[in-house]
Parts: sequence; C-alpha cells; structure tokens
Amino acid sequence: MIRRGWSFFTQIIVIRIALDITIKRTIYQLIGREIIIELIIQKIIWGLFSQEIIWHIGMIKSSTLFLRLVMFIIAWTSRVKIVSEENLKRITDKKIIFVLWHGNYTLVLTYFHIPKAIFLVEASLRGNCISELVKRFGFQVVQANSSYQTIREMLKIIKNGYKIFITVDGPKGPVCEVKPGAIYLAKKSKAKIIPLSIVAKRGIFLKRWDNHFFPLPFNRVVIFVGKPIEVKVNDSVKLKTEEVRKSLMKLSSLPSTGPLL
Repeated sequence: MIRRGWSFFTQIIVIRIALDITIKRTIYQLIGREIIIELIIQKIIWGLFSQEIIWHIGMIKSSTLFLRLVMFIIAWTSRVKIVSEENLKRITDKKIIFVLWHGNYTLVLTYFHIPKAIFLVEASLRGNCISELVKRFGFQVVQANSSYQTIREMLKIIKNGYKIFITVDGPKGPVCEVKPGAIYLAKKSKAKIIPLSIVAKRGIFLKRWDNHFFPLPFNRVVIFVGKPIEVKVNDSVKLKTEEVRKSLMKLSSLPSTGPLL
C-alpha cells in the first residue's frame, strides 16, 4: 500500500516536472527565443554602433587637436606679409564674402584669422572632420545641406556681421572651377566678394584633386587680397562667376619672389 502510494506520488511529480518543462519549452520556443534573440542582436548592434561612433569621435577630436597644435607651431615660426591689404580697409560695409580655392583652405586656417568668421563646409563625414578642425582655429561652421536652406542661413549670418569663407571650387572640384553659390549669396545679401590667395615658400602638395598645399614650419608666406567684387541685382551670374575665377587665377599666379620670399 505504501509502495503504491509512493509510486503514485512519484508519478505525479514526474508528470508535473514533465509538463512544466514542456510548457516552459513551448513558451520559450514560441515567444521567449525570438525576444531573447532580438535583445541579443540589438545589444550587439548597439554595442558595435556606439563603439564605432565613440571611436570616430575620439579619432576626429584627437587628430584635429594634434593637427591644430602642429599648425600653430607652423604659424608661429613663419613670417607673413599681406599684399593689397588696402582692399580690406577700403570696405566700410561689414558684409564680406571671402572666396578661395579649395587647395588653399589649410593656408587660410593657419595664417589668416579675423574676428566673426564662418567657414562653409559640406555636410558629410569628411565635412565633419574639416568642421572640427575649422572650429579649432576659432572659426564657426555652417554645413551645407541643401542650396535653399544653406543660402537662407548664410543670409542671416551675413546680416549679423559675420565674414564668410567659401571654397568656390569645392567640395569635389573640378579644380579652379568656380561654382555660382557665392555669386547668388552676394547678390541676395549685397555683400562684397573678396578673392583671397595665399602662397607659402615651403610646403607639401598633397595628392588630391585640389592640389592641396600643407605648409611647413619656418616658412615665408604672402597673403594676396584681391579687389572687392560687387554683384548687383541685374548682373549676370555667369559673367560674375568668370570674374571671380579670373581674379583668383590672377592672384594665384602673382610673382611670390619678393623680399619676403
């Protein structure tokens, strides 16, 4: 009798355990596994994604900080002369758009600093790196998303007395081919366009589409400031674009073998 009771009790326990395992397994198979797998995948993806972001941010910030230090040393050990500085002094209007070739922007960051200056930079991963570097030099940045939105933002900035720097053949070239964006901006804002070119005696040409020039320490540098270009409402954008191109080409080809160089 006792054996039968124990046997019955044992069977009940075994059946209950079996049912419990079966139910839990079924629930795990139907619901739990998908949820757990999804959570694991999300955690892995988020981990990789966050690590990638942190790594990129860290690399961008650390590399631009190091580059800023290098460029500060280069500027500190260099001798700089400004040619035609009167072109800047003649302008009483605060609305100014500086235009330059894309291959010159490192030279501008290194040697040409003015208050309330803004650089127009493309909105991209590479643009983020350039933006971080530009900010290291005290410039503010506007990243170009769409033509209309960018022009509207730039018009507001110019109205507040900021000077704009635009690489007119950027961001992807062709080299020395002026894009009309600066002309449209000058026409709408009534700002003067000032061509800018910088020549350094010692440096390295990087193998890029824009023949980018990176200066070396203990340098001799000449900054050429072109005559202001006014864009009126009825002016042809095409003709003014060509005028800007010719002015920049002339400044770039000016002899740099004076007393300084």
